[in-house]
Amino acid sequence: MAIRLKLKLERGNKAVEVIALVNSGYETLEPEILLPENHANNLGIYSNLPPESIVKEYKLADGSTTKLIRVLKQQK
Repeated sequence: MAIRLKLKLERGNKAVEVIALVNSGYETLEPEILLPENHANNLGIYSNLPPESIVKEYKLADGSTTKLIRVLKQQK
């Protein structure tokens, strides 16, 4: 069963509140956050992505697509 948690993501003096999907069966070797493009823009991450971040387009269950930014390392 998937669990949704309300999270507050902060970077510098910017913050966004999001609903995160956890415990969905998706596994990784390291903790990661897949951040939608609009939230990455709001936090100032999208315009200054570190090399270890990946931007990928994902197809959603309803057939639409979205860009997600996979942030692997903590950004300050």
